[in-house]
Amino acid sequence: MKEYPDYLYHYTSIENLALILKNKTIRFNSLINVDDPSEIKTMETDGIGKYCYCSCWTDEEESIPFWSMYTRDMHGVMIKMISFPFYKHEQFLDYYDNGKVIQTYIPKYIFNLNNVYTIPTIPFLRKIEYVEHPTIKVFDKIIKKSNGLYDFTGNMNEIGLYKTLPWSFQSEWRYSMVLLPHDNIGGINIDVSNNNVGLLQNYYDIEISEVAFNSMEIVIGPKANAGEKLLIETICNKYAPNINISNSILNIR
Repeated sequence: MKEYPDYLYHYTSIENLALILKNKTIRFNSLINVDDPSEIKTMETDGIGKYCYCSCWTDEEESIPFWSMYTRDMHGVMIKMISFPFYKHEQFLDYYDNGKVIQTYIPKYIFNLNNVYTIPTIPFLRKIEYVEHPTIKVFDKIIKKSNGLYDFTGNMNEIGLYKTLPWSFQSEWRYSMVLLPHDNIGGINIDVSNNNVGLLQNYYDIEISEVAFNSMEIVIGPKANAGEKLLIETICNKYAPNINISNSILNIR
Protein backbone atom coordinates (compact mmCIF):
# COMPACT_ATOMS: atom_id res chain seq x y z
CA MET A 1 0.00 0.00 0.00
CA LYS A 2 1.47 3.33 -1.03
CA GLU A 3 1.53 6.24 1.35
CA TYR A 4 -0.51 9.27 0.35
CA PRO A 5 -0.35 12.82 1.69
CA ASP A 6 -3.26 13.84 3.88
CA TYR A 7 -3.98 16.84 1.67
CA LEU A 8 -3.31 17.92 -1.91
CA TYR A 9 -3.37 21.37 -3.49
CA HIS A 10 -4.78 22.72 -6.73
CA TYR A 11 -4.00 26.20 -8.06
CA THR A 12 -6.64 27.75 -10.29
CA SER A 13 -8.49 30.89 -11.36
CA ILE A 14 -11.32 32.61 -9.51
CA GLU A 15 -13.65 31.65 -12.37
CA ASN A 16 -12.79 27.97 -12.02
CA LEU A 17 -13.23 28.17 -8.26
CA ALA A 18 -16.77 29.46 -8.81
CA LEU A 19 -17.59 26.49 -11.07
CA ILE A 20 -16.05 23.97 -8.66
CA LEU A 21 -18.08 25.30 -5.72
CA LYS A 22 -21.33 25.79 -7.65
CA ASN A 23 -21.28 22.32 -9.26
CA LYS A 24 -19.41 20.50 -6.45
CA THR A 25 -17.31 18.73 -9.06
CA ILE A 26 -13.69 18.36 -10.12
CA ARG A 27 -12.93 18.39 -13.84
CA PHE A 28 -10.90 15.60 -15.45
CA ASN A 29 -9.29 16.85 -18.66
CA SER A 30 -7.85 14.82 -21.50
CA LEU A 31 -4.06 14.65 -21.42
CA ILE A 32 -4.09 16.55 -24.70
CA ASN A 33 -4.96 19.63 -22.63
CA VAL A 34 -2.15 19.41 -20.06
CA ASP A 35 0.93 21.66 -20.10
CA ASP A 36 3.36 19.06 -21.47
CA PRO A 37 2.29 18.15 -25.05
CA SER A 38 4.58 15.11 -25.15
CA GLU A 39 2.51 13.25 -22.57
CA ILE A 40 0.07 11.79 -25.07
CA LYS A 41 2.86 10.11 -27.07
CA THR A 42 4.03 6.51 -26.74
CA MET A 43 6.60 4.38 -28.53
CA GLU A 44 3.99 3.33 -31.06
CA THR A 45 1.68 6.35 -31.41
CA ASP A 46 1.64 10.13 -31.36
CA GLY A 47 -1.58 10.46 -29.44
CA ILE A 48 -3.15 7.50 -27.68
CA GLY A 49 -2.51 9.24 -24.35
CA LYS A 50 -5.35 11.66 -25.11
CA TYR A 51 -7.78 8.97 -23.94
CA CYS A 52 -6.46 9.37 -20.41
CA TYR A 53 -8.42 11.90 -18.37
CA CYS A 54 -6.92 13.35 -15.25
CA SER A 55 -7.10 15.98 -12.53
CA CYS A 56 -3.69 17.39 -11.59
CA TRP A 57 -2.72 18.32 -8.01
CA THR A 58 0.46 18.79 -6.00
CA ASP A 59 1.74 18.21 -2.49
CA GLU A 60 3.52 21.59 -2.67
CA GLU A 61 1.75 24.19 -0.53
CA GLU A 62 2.35 27.88 -1.34
CA SER A 63 4.50 27.35 -4.40
CA ILE A 64 5.68 30.50 -6.21
CA PRO A 65 5.98 28.68 -9.59
CA PHE A 66 2.43 27.32 -9.24
CA TRP A 67 1.00 30.70 -8.30
CA SER A 68 2.72 32.18 -11.35
CA MET A 69 1.80 29.48 -13.87
CA TYR A 70 -1.78 28.59 -12.96
CA THR A 71 -3.44 31.61 -11.34
CA ARG A 72 -2.95 34.47 -13.80
CA ASP A 73 0.03 36.18 -12.20
CA MET A 74 -0.85 35.10 -8.67
CA HIS A 75 -4.40 36.55 -8.71
CA GLY A 76 -6.24 33.23 -8.33
CA VAL A 77 -6.66 30.73 -5.49
CA MET A 78 -5.17 27.56 -4.10
CA ILE A 79 -7.61 24.81 -3.10
CA LYS A 80 -6.62 22.50 -0.25
CA MET A 81 -8.52 19.22 -0.14
CA ILE A 82 -8.25 15.76 1.40
CA SER A 83 -6.39 13.33 -0.84
CA PHE A 84 -9.41 11.19 -1.77
CA PRO A 85 -12.24 13.69 -2.29
CA PHE A 86 -14.60 11.51 -4.35
CA TYR A 87 -17.31 8.97 -3.52
CA LYS A 88 -16.24 5.33 -3.62
CA HIS A 89 -18.38 2.44 -4.82
CA GLU A 90 -18.24 -1.11 -6.20
CA GLN A 91 -18.45 -1.66 -9.94
CA PHE A 92 -18.57 -4.88 -11.96
CA LEU A 93 -16.67 -4.79 -15.25
CA ASP A 94 -17.20 -7.72 -17.59
CA TYR A 95 -14.40 -6.52 -19.90
CA TYR A 96 -11.81 -5.89 -17.18
CA ASP A 97 -9.44 -8.66 -16.07
CA ASN A 98 -11.84 -11.35 -17.35
CA GLY A 99 -14.70 -9.83 -15.38
CA LYS A 100 -14.46 -8.67 -11.79
CA VAL A 101 -15.89 -6.35 -9.15
CA ILE A 102 -13.61 -3.42 -8.38
CA GLN A 103 -13.59 -0.64 -5.80
CA THR A 104 -13.48 2.66 -7.66
CA TYR A 105 -13.84 6.43 -7.30
CA ILE A 106 -14.98 6.84 -10.90
CA PRO A 107 -18.74 7.61 -10.79
CA LYS A 108 -21.32 5.20 -12.15
CA TYR A 109 -22.51 7.65 -14.78
CA ILE A 110 -19.18 7.27 -16.58
CA PHE A 111 -19.28 3.46 -16.42
CA ASN A 112 -22.84 3.60 -17.74
CA LEU A 113 -21.94 5.55 -20.86
CA ASN A 114 -22.91 3.34 -23.80
CA ASN A 115 -20.03 4.32 -26.09
CA VAL A 116 -16.84 3.97 -24.01
CA TYR A 117 -14.87 1.35 -22.14
CA THR A 118 -13.94 2.76 -18.73
CA ILE A 119 -10.53 1.54 -17.62
CA PRO A 120 -9.59 2.62 -14.07
CA THR A 121 -5.91 3.35 -13.57
CA ILE A 122 -4.42 1.43 -10.67
CA PRO A 123 -4.02 3.20 -8.35
CA PHE A 124 -6.55 5.94 -9.08
CA LEU A 125 -4.35 8.55 -7.36
CA ARG A 126 -0.76 8.40 -8.53
CA LYS A 127 2.46 10.27 -7.85
CA ILE A 128 3.99 11.40 -11.14
CA GLU A 129 7.39 9.90 -11.92
CA TYR A 130 9.95 12.18 -13.55
CA VAL A 131 12.25 10.47 -16.04
CA GLU A 132 14.59 11.45 -18.86
CA HIS A 133 12.60 9.81 -21.66
CA PRO A 134 8.92 9.28 -20.75
CA THR A 135 7.92 8.03 -24.20
CA ILE A 136 10.07 4.90 -24.05
CA LYS A 137 8.72 4.14 -20.56
CA VAL A 138 5.16 3.89 -21.84
CA PHE A 139 3.65 1.06 -23.86
CA ASP A 140 6.35 -1.01 -25.43
CA LYS A 141 4.51 -2.32 -28.51
CA ILE A 142 1.14 -1.20 -27.22
CA ILE A 143 -0.76 -1.25 -30.49
CA LYS A 144 -0.87 -3.40 -33.56
CA LYS A 145 -3.00 -2.19 -36.44
CA SER A 146 -4.55 -4.73 -38.78
CA ASN A 147 -7.36 -4.16 -41.26
CA GLY A 148 -8.14 -0.80 -39.68
CA LEU A 149 -8.63 -2.27 -36.19
CA TYR A 150 -6.52 -1.69 -33.10
CA ASP A 151 -5.27 -4.42 -30.80
CA PHE A 152 -3.66 -3.47 -27.50
CA THR A 153 -0.58 -5.38 -26.46
CA GLY A 154 0.69 -3.03 -23.75
CA ASN A 155 -0.41 -1.71 -20.39
CA MET A 156 -2.89 1.18 -20.52
CA ASN A 157 -2.14 1.75 -16.86
CA GLU A 158 1.11 3.49 -17.80
CA ILE A 159 -0.61 6.44 -19.49
CA GLY A 160 -0.16 9.73 -17.68
CA LEU A 161 2.31 8.37 -15.14
CA TYR A 162 5.56 9.91 -16.43
CA LYS A 163 6.85 13.42 -17.17
CA THR A 164 10.24 14.76 -18.20
CA LEU A 165 12.76 15.81 -15.56
CA PRO A 166 12.33 19.61 -15.99
CA TRP A 167 8.78 19.26 -14.63
CA SER A 168 9.91 17.67 -11.37
CA PHE A 169 9.46 20.94 -9.47
CA GLN A 170 5.71 20.33 -9.68
CA SER A 171 5.78 17.34 -7.30
CA GLU A 172 2.56 16.35 -9.03
CA TRP A 173 -0.14 13.88 -8.06
CA ARG A 174 -2.90 12.81 -10.44
CA TYR A 175 -6.31 11.23 -10.32
CA SER A 176 -6.77 9.48 -13.66
CA MET A 177 -8.89 7.17 -15.78
CA VAL A 178 -8.76 5.88 -19.35
CA LEU A 179 -11.89 6.11 -21.52
CA LEU A 180 -11.76 4.26 -24.85
CA PRO A 181 -14.59 4.90 -27.35
CA HIS A 182 -16.17 1.84 -28.96
CA ASP A 183 -18.61 1.26 -31.80
CA ASN A 184 -22.10 -0.22 -31.56
CA ILE A 185 -20.77 -3.78 -31.56
CA GLY A 186 -18.09 -3.15 -28.93
CA GLY A 187 -15.06 -2.72 -31.18
CA ILE A 188 -12.43 -0.19 -30.10
CA ASN A 189 -13.01 2.96 -32.15
CA ILE A 190 -10.11 5.35 -31.57
CA ASP A 191 -7.81 7.76 -33.36
CA VAL A 192 -4.15 7.89 -32.30
CA SER A 193 -3.08 11.16 -33.93
CA ASN A 194 -1.67 14.09 -31.98
CA ASN A 195 -4.90 16.12 -31.81
CA ASN A 196 -8.38 15.88 -30.30
CA VAL A 197 -9.85 13.87 -33.19
CA GLY A 198 -11.61 10.79 -31.82
CA LEU A 199 -12.38 12.20 -28.39
CA LEU A 200 -16.05 12.00 -27.47
CA GLN A 201 -15.49 14.70 -24.84
CA ASN A 202 -12.54 16.88 -23.84
CA TYR A 203 -13.38 16.52 -20.15
CA TYR A 204 -15.57 14.75 -17.58
CA ASP A 205 -16.69 16.07 -14.20
CA ILE A 206 -16.63 13.98 -11.00
CA GLU A 207 -18.65 14.89 -7.91
CA ILE A 208 -16.82 15.89 -4.74
CA SER A 209 -17.89 13.98 -1.64
CA GLU A 210 -19.72 15.83 1.11
CA VAL A 211 -16.86 15.26 3.56
CA ALA A 212 -14.26 16.62 1.14
CA PHE A 213 -16.40 19.59 0.13
CA ASN A 214 -17.13 20.64 3.70
CA SER A 215 -13.49 20.39 4.76
CA MET A 216 -12.07 22.21 1.73
CA GLU A 217 -9.92 25.28 2.32
CA ILE A 218 -9.25 28.23 0.00
CA VAL A 219 -6.08 30.32 -0.01
CA ILE A 220 -6.23 33.63 -1.90
CA GLY A 221 -3.36 34.44 -4.27
CA PRO A 222 -0.58 36.76 -3.03
CA LYS A 223 -1.32 39.45 -5.64
CA ALA A 224 -5.12 39.42 -5.39
CA ASN A 225 -6.57 42.90 -5.02
CA ALA A 226 -9.40 43.99 -2.72
CA GLY A 227 -12.03 43.49 -5.40
CA GLU A 228 -10.86 39.96 -6.16
CA LYS A 229 -10.81 39.07 -2.48
CA LEU A 230 -14.37 40.34 -2.14
CA LEU A 231 -15.43 38.29 -5.18
CA ILE A 232 -13.85 35.13 -3.74
CA GLU A 233 -15.54 35.67 -0.38
CA THR A 234 -18.89 36.28 -2.11
CA ILE A 235 -18.61 33.09 -4.17
CA CYS A 236 -17.66 31.05 -1.10
CA ASN A 237 -20.45 32.55 1.03
CA LYS A 238 -23.00 31.64 -1.65
CA TYR A 239 -21.95 28.08 -2.45
CA ALA A 240 -19.87 26.96 0.55
CA PRO A 241 -20.59 29.24 3.52
CA ASN A 242 -18.64 27.12 6.00
CA ILE A 243 -15.46 26.98 3.94
CA ASN A 244 -12.24 28.32 5.46
CA ILE A 245 -10.69 31.23 3.51
CA SER A 246 -7.23 32.66 4.16
CA ASN A 247 -4.68 34.87 2.44
CA SER A 248 -1.39 33.62 1.01
CA ILE A 249 1.54 33.82 3.40
CA LEU A 250 3.74 35.09 0.57
CA ASN A 251 4.62 38.76 0.41
CA ILE A 252 5.40 39.54 -3.24
CA ARG A 253 5.61 42.98 -4.83
